[in-house]
Amino acid sequence: RREARNRIHFVRKNPELSLARCRLALGLRAGISLVMAVREASPYYAARAAGSLVGMLQSQPWSRREPGREAGRKSKR
Repeated sequence: RREARNRIHFVRKNPELSLARCRLALGLRAGISLVMAVREASPYYAARAAGSLVGMLQSQPWSRREPGREAGRKSKR
Protein backbone atom coordinates (compact mmCIF):
# COMPACT_ATOMS: atom_id res chain seq x y z
CA ARG A 1 0.00 0.00 0.00
CA ARG A 2 2.66 2.43 1.03
CA GLU A 3 4.67 1.98 -2.17
CA ALA A 4 1.69 2.76 -4.40
CA ARG A 5 0.56 5.71 -2.29
CA ASN A 6 4.07 7.17 -2.15
CA ARG A 7 4.50 6.91 -5.91
CA ILE A 8 1.18 8.63 -6.57
CA HIS A 9 2.01 11.32 -4.00
CA PHE A 10 5.34 11.95 -5.72
CA VAL A 11 3.70 12.23 -9.15
CA ARG A 12 1.07 14.64 -7.80
CA LYS A 13 3.81 16.87 -6.38
CA ASN A 14 5.61 16.95 -9.75
CA PRO A 15 3.15 18.25 -12.38
CA GLU A 16 5.48 17.40 -15.25
CA LEU A 17 4.80 13.70 -14.52
CA SER A 18 1.66 11.91 -15.69
CA LEU A 19 -0.69 10.62 -13.00
CA ALA A 20 -2.50 8.45 -15.56
CA ARG A 21 0.76 6.77 -16.59
CA CYS A 22 1.72 6.27 -12.96
CA ARG A 23 -1.58 4.54 -12.24
CA LEU A 24 -1.20 2.44 -15.38
CA ALA A 25 2.29 1.36 -14.29
CA LEU A 26 1.06 0.54 -10.78
CA GLY A 27 -1.81 -1.48 -12.24
CA LEU A 28 0.58 -3.39 -14.49
CA ARG A 29 2.86 -4.03 -11.53
CA ALA A 30 -0.08 -5.37 -9.53
CA GLY A 31 -0.99 -7.59 -12.48
CA ILE A 32 2.54 -8.95 -12.69
CA SER A 33 2.48 -9.69 -8.96
CA LEU A 34 -0.85 -11.48 -9.37
CA VAL A 35 0.51 -13.62 -12.20
CA MET A 36 3.56 -14.46 -10.10
CA ALA A 37 1.30 -15.35 -7.16
CA VAL A 38 -0.60 -17.86 -9.29
CA ARG A 39 2.44 -19.18 -11.11
CA GLU A 40 4.58 -19.67 -8.01
CA ALA A 41 1.72 -20.29 -5.54
CA SER A 42 3.25 -17.52 -3.44
CA PRO A 43 1.27 -15.63 -0.80
CA TYR A 44 3.98 -12.93 -0.90
CA TYR A 45 3.10 -11.93 -4.46
CA ALA A 46 -0.64 -12.16 -3.74
CA ALA A 47 -0.21 -9.79 -0.77
CA ARG A 48 1.91 -7.45 -2.89
CA ALA A 49 -0.77 -7.32 -5.61
CA ALA A 50 -3.51 -6.71 -3.04
CA GLY A 51 -1.47 -4.00 -1.32
CA SER A 52 -0.83 -2.22 -4.60
CA LEU A 53 -4.53 -2.19 -5.44
CA VAL A 54 -5.52 -0.99 -1.96
CA GLY A 55 -2.88 1.76 -2.10
CA MET A 56 -4.16 2.91 -5.47
CA LEU A 57 -7.73 3.02 -4.16
CA GLN A 58 -6.69 4.91 -1.03
CA SER A 59 -4.99 7.56 -3.16
CA GLN A 60 -8.16 8.41 -5.09
CA PRO A 61 -9.52 11.95 -4.55
CA TRP A 62 -12.79 10.56 -3.11
CA SER A 63 -10.78 8.62 -0.52
CA ARG A 64 -9.15 11.44 1.46
CA ARG A 65 -9.39 9.80 4.87
CA GLU A 66 -5.95 9.53 6.42
CA PRO A 67 -4.75 5.92 6.51
CA GLY A 68 -4.35 4.40 9.93
CA ARG A 69 -6.98 6.66 11.46
CA GLU A 70 -10.53 5.79 12.26
CA ALA A 71 -13.22 8.40 11.86
CA GLY A 72 -13.00 10.86 14.73
CA ARG A 73 -9.95 9.26 16.36
CA LYS A 74 -6.32 10.27 16.26
CA SER A 75 -3.59 7.72 15.75
CA LYS A 76 -0.78 7.22 18.28
CA ARG A 77 2.10 8.42 16.11
